[in-house]
Amino acid sequence: MKLQTEIPDHRPYSFMIRRAIEELNQTKGSSNEAVSKFTMENYQHIPFAHEVLLSNHLQKLCDRGEIVITNDVNYAFEQGDSSL
Repeated sequence: MKLQTEIPDHRPYSFMIRRAIEELNQTKGSSNEAVSKFTMENYQHIPFAHEVLLSNHLQKLCDRGEIVITNDVNYAFEQGDSSL
């Protein structure tokens, strides 16, 4: 794997996370691993520190109330909210 040292040309992490949760459409929410796999399969030039960045952005989205963390430690939208 070539290390990403250039300016990223992928979508913002918040967009990629919300898209992953929406498209995975898992009834109990999507795990960190599932969101990561979706992101890596659907976007190019993911940075070397992807796992750390993903975890930080998942937490920020939870803190802002854009997504919720379930009892199963998965990530989901609030009931009825799946807008990108």
